[in-house]
Amino acid sequence: MFPEELPRRLIRMFAYVGETILDPFLGSGTTSLAARNLSRNSAGYEINSKFVPIIKKKLNVGAVSEAIRTKESRGMERLLFQAC
Repeated sequence: MFPEELPRRLIRMFAYVGETILDPFLGSGTTSLAARNLSRNSAGYEINSKFVPIIKKKLNVGAVSEAIRTKESRGMERLLFQAC
């Protein structure tokens, strides 16, 4: 895990409000958290399904309407989050 400040600075520099941030290595969801806090959407991929509960807890996501989880090929998870 790394501090939220790292992706926050990059997101503010390179993405406008309402745009979507892609994180191909979602991990614990720090980049998605920074995107949400900056009113950006985010989409991320994570091959380790053990991270999904950590991501949901970090982003305080539980409802299906807030997060769309789909199974991709080879067991990869795709999580899409919309800015609130």
